[in-house]
Amino acid sequence: MKVTFEDCRRELLDRSNAVGREAYERWRRRPGYEAVIAFVEGFAHTRLFEIALEEVKTVQRKPLKDRAEHALGDVEMEEAIDQVEDALVPFAMQHLFHWYIEENGKLPTWTEFTTWVTKTKKGVWLTRLHEYLRSHPDLQDTPRLAIGRAIHWRVGKFYYSAIREVELLVRRRLGSMILQ
Repeated sequence: MKVTFEDCRRELLDRSNAVGREAYERWRRRPGYEAVIAFVEGFAHTRLFEIALEEVKTVQRKPLKDRAEHALGDVEMEEAIDQVEDALVPFAMQHLFHWYIEENGKLPTWTEFTTWVTKTKKGVWLTRLHEYLRSHPDLQDTPRLAIGRAIHWRVGKFYYSAIREVELLVRRRLGSMILQ
């Protein structure tokens, strides 16, 4: 199975109302989003629809000794910083997660994903996030460690959510909504 942006456009945008279509056009006109727009409109999923439930379970239950750390590590919810939680950069984590699956042909472990985002794709997300945060006057006196931990919290929450969404998709595809 292959799903392209064109498939989604036909299913969603062509059936949406004027408000939905205008929101899409506003997004397409956002300054600095040219690379994201090209990525999204040229993206196709194939591997996502081939992921087996066992692959999801393996990523979910990987022993900690096989990972650099747990996705949330020792970061606590209280360490979240509103400006980090609300920061907008053109490439959303969801874009990167799906990009990883298609480029690497597998569902990533936490370490694989964060290494890919912070090293291989650093310029499309982490660098842009740091630029945004450096320009935020409310964060000028916030220690870098606190900001780093807040970023860890945000990405860790995202990662767990994305893995659960893939599990739901796989279970739905298999016709089984029973969680084991």
